[in-house]
Amino acid sequence: MRKLIAVFTLLFTFVSSSWAQQQPNVGCLDKVIKLQAEDLKETFMKQDMVVYRDAMMGMESQTPFPVAVQLMKGQLYQFIFVGSKESSKITMELFDGDDKKLEQRTSAATSSNPNGNYIIYSFIPDKTDLYLIVLTQKLKNKTMCGSFTIMQKGQAKAQIGDTSTSKQKQVISTPQKKSTNRGTGAPSQPSYSPRYMQQKTR
Repeated sequence: MRKLIAVFTLLFTFVSSSWAQQQPNVGCLDKVIKLQAEDLKETFMKQDMVVYRDAMMGMESQTPFPVAVQLMKGQLYQFIFVGSKESSKITMELFDGDDKKLEQRTSAATSSNPNGNYIIYSFIPDKTDLYLIVLTQKLKNKTMCGSFTIMQKGQAKAQIGDTSTSKQKQVISTPQKKSTNRGTGAPSQPSYSPRYMQQKTR
């Protein structure tokens, strides 16, 4: 049985257009993070990739931010997660539709990423599924901004719209615990699922 999604709904508008054509209206505003994310996206646009999902997000320190998104089998995706340069730890986890962890990445300072404040991950799904990406930042007990973008190959333009001219509004829902009710008619105690995370990580 598929997991129950969207008991609670977070309304974050995903915009498939360039920052020059849009006003930041989601979650938070941090021009430094936004500009850095745009520079990274531009690199992949030169490789014939387009924005599939894109948002600025208000985040709390050590509180997981789950993003559920449908991804297609065999399609190349680039995940770009940009966090605050002040964050001491930036993490991205990827789960499939059965809540099996496929990947975990933590940012680290490199020659190309001297501040260690972003993660880039390439992913080709083995199956079409509703995947879960869990984003986390650590910055004492402060709140901060983050930018998360999913890009895919340019042939999908006809499906999602040309990013140079159109705005594709999307809704992202907060994934929830799955129900273990087997048709008994009575509500059952939900089992653990990474799609339901309200507590801060330790």
